[in-house]
Amino acid sequence: MASVSNRTTAAQSRRAAIYARVSTDRQSVEGQIEFAREWAPKHGYTLTEIYADNARSGTIPFAEREAGRRLLIDLRAGRFDVVLVYKYDRLGRDREVGDIETRQAILDIERAGGQIIAMTQPIDASTIMGRFTRSVQIDIGTIERLNTLERSADTLATLVRRPGFFTGGTAPYGYRVEGQDRDARLVVDEEPIPGLDISPADVVRMIYHWLVAEGRSTVWIAAELNRRGIPTRALLAGRARPTAGIWRPGRVSTMVRNTVYKGVAVYGRRKSGRSPFPVPVTEREVPAIVDAETWEAAQEQLRRNKKRAKRNAKRQYLLSGLVKCGACGSNYTGLAYTTKDGQERRYYTCNNIHQRHNTGGERCTNPALSWQYEELIWRDIDAWLENPGPILEELAAQLNTDADDAGNIEADIERRRRQLAGQEKERERLLTAYRKGIIDDTDLERELAAMRRERAVLEEEIEALKRAQQRREERRAGLVTAAALLEELKARRREGLTFAVKRQVVEALVKEIVVQPDGTPDVTYRFAVINNRTELCGGTAGGTPRRSRRGRAARSRS
Repeated sequence: MASVSNRTTAAQSRRAAIYARVSTDRQSVEGQIEFAREWAPKHGYTLTEIYADNARSGTIPFAEREAGRRLLIDLRAGRFDVVLVYKYDRLGRDREVGDIETRQAILDIERAGGQIIAMTQPIDASTIMGRFTRSVQIDIGTIERLNTLERSADTLATLVRRPGFFTGGTAPYGYRVEGQDRDARLVVDEEPIPGLDISPADVVRMIYHWLVAEGRSTVWIAAELNRRGIPTRALLAGRARPTAGIWRPGRVSTMVRNTVYKGVAVYGRRKSGRSPFPVPVTEREVPAIVDAETWEAAQEQLRRNKKRAKRNAKRQYLLSGLVKCGACGSNYTGLAYTTKDGQERRYYTCNNIHQRHNTGGERCTNPALSWQYEELIWRDIDAWLENPGPILEELAAQLNTDADDAGNIEADIERRRRQLAGQEKERERLLTAYRKGIIDDTDLERELAAMRRERAVLEEEIEALKRAQQRREERRAGLVTAAALLEELKARRREGLTFAVKRQVVEALVKEIVVQPDGTPDVTYRFAVINNRTELCGGTAGGTPRRSRRGRAARSRS
């Protein structure tokens, strides 16, 4: 491969392409391209192709960027031999010193048969010292970027404390942004909505009035906003997704809870993976649309509405949330209707029973489950409540097992952390060997790439173990709660149990109920001592309940 100092004079070897990149749409690649147009002829190159990635992060692999991908294809096709860049950091941005994004881009281009020249960083990469110098230049660029990010985080942490300062994104409903960059400010939007005689700020005040003064629910408010044709924030911002123009109760509730409307904006709640220097949580003053007293009253009304929704439920279903469809996997929901002679009929049915009507999809045909199974399953549980000893013994055994498993998981996590620490030492040894010329840049890139893959696997395994640890802790908490509940019920059972207590017991003992396509439910309990015996889970067709093994309720047929 020809070097910068020893390139041939053949016309074909002097053809060059410029690769330009900027990270945001506020920047332009024109400066890099103009520089290449002036630089190339002065150094004996003919600029034949231009490849530009606008608003494209350098942390994205080179071959996955649109212009980068086209450049590699054309380079392999022989359309040019040399790739010009303004600086090496245009090829990529490493997140940390020693990362390989930029080096991988160089390797991709060289493997495709090209030579890379950084016009403002003249380095002869045909020698070991030249490749070492290039690697140092890349790391220096990474250090400069990290310093810039750190300064930006410090500056932003200061700016967000300014009253009204806008940190970017879409303004909350009822506000608009005035000014740009550091001068950007949130102001209350009192401009009338096109076609209406109210402003976005008026809509916010109206929502709080309906909630606080009239005690309306978020369901009612969403329906009223839709009825009046008031646009959502997404429509006002020009986004045209299919659901952008629909007010929903959850969207109303989220708005009402936003502290910005009482004049307090909170920044830093969401962590970003783009910067290793996150901005701490900061509160700043912004123009308020409602006073603090109204905002607090709205929060209290939301809490009252939530309690009222539970209290106003017309019917209570003992197995709610536990019954699943064996055909499509959806949940079953409790429903009821009244017959002509005034009798109530309750049952559980698959949520997808009306799928074709709602979305045009296939309608689930799995049969409904009679409410009589509530009584049958409770009768089965009540028999165990009379003598909960075997269940309590199994609970104690499971708690001991979980304690042992938790220790094993923690040991596995610590072992992988030690492996990660060992990788850091190995990387330092590789870099030392590279600096001494013991290995070349190709070997270095190959080894670092392999280490990065191994590191990703280890980190993924650690996260998986942490999730397993969390599930184990949640399971242990559930077992402790179940044990305490069973001990308490030994004394209270004869006094009669409320629906709420029965529901708590069912949730503690029943894992799931799966309704099979033939209509028979498979009941799975959380404890083997129950599942392993012959259980009363039979159905009736006007006769005596039948017993069935394996937790399956076998419906007798008339």
